[in-house]
Amino acid sequence: MGSGEQPVRTPETVAEQVEGLLAATDSPSITVPESLISASISMLEYLTESDAPSLAAPVDAAAARLLRCLTLSRNASTILKPGQHGSRTAQFVSEDLDKVIESLRSLPGLAQPVDYAEFRYASLPLCVLDAIFSINARWESVSAAVGRYAAHYGLPLTHPPGIVPNPEQQATVDDLIAHITSVGPDRFAEEVMRNRTRTSTRGGILKAEAALHFAQVLKAHGIQVIQDMSQRLTDSGLEADLKNVHGQGSGIAVRYFLMLAGAHDLIKPDRMIVAYLSRVLGQRVDADRAQAVLAAAAEALRPEYPAVTPQHIDAAIWTYEREHRKKAGGAAALTT
Repeated sequence: MGSGEQPVRTPETVAEQVEGLLAATDSPSITVPESLISASISMLEYLTESDAPSLAAPVDAAAARLLRCLTLSRNASTILKPGQHGSRTAQFVSEDLDKVIESLRSLPGLAQPVDYAEFRYASLPLCVLDAIFSINARWESVSAAVGRYAAHYGLPLTHPPGIVPNPEQQATVDDLIAHITSVGPDRFAEEVMRNRTRTSTRGGILKAEAALHFAQVLKAHGIQVIQDMSQRLTDSGLEADLKNVHGQGSGIAVRYFLMLAGAHDLIKPDRMIVAYLSRVLGQRVDADRAQAVLAAAAEALRPEYPAVTPQHIDAAIWTYEREHRKKAGGAAALTT
């Protein structure tokens, strides 16, 4: 073959080249612009659709494999890029994802998602209080405390599925700030929430006070009602400021607040979720890795479960772990 002669490209050699490149996991990685990944995915989706021009079987299979890899790569990097729902990109391999997906398929809540009322809160103050009070707390105690707040001020607790109340029908962030400051965090915790738990057993502040500071950050960012959050769910500046509230440095309560406010692509990586994934994978899983692997799992499961989201998977795992712990250890197992 002459120096200027190109090798013969057949469907088999193209497929072999793609497989070889995808297998080269030790190759140095580079950052690919999101626009190029999106363009590649759009083209591959077209090529692999049933009504698209037919491809030779080996090329079609290679295109499908590449499409899946690009989709999972974009999903993980988009969700966990610095400052956006995580400080670093979690690394996981395809074998990890396969193990998680196999385990998730056995969860009853995956095919029939549980309708948790907290994902239909009628106003942002309820989202704030649930997110702050839920850390290291029993679900029943948090649900009761939020319900007491709503009853005390005559507020609707939830809205019907898919119907968010109009802004003028909602309690606002300013309302929550006024409710707490009018009596002070101590009396608010004692008389309204009837929950005096702290953000930490060592050096923590009342969760009622943390909720006040959390609400003040939202106000400073111009956020008052649920609709205000629609364009702010991936606001890295907002997230950073919320994590600066006393006791919120881990970001778990912040992520959970964003979930309650409408971010269906997020999970709450609490001890329930981390314990489940650590058990499935046989190794300790941190919050960032939990987010990445469940986001990728949702993407991979979508052909089977078109409506599935990371939030649905989170709820399915949480429900399973809660029942599992109740059977294994009684009430003590209910802490999140």
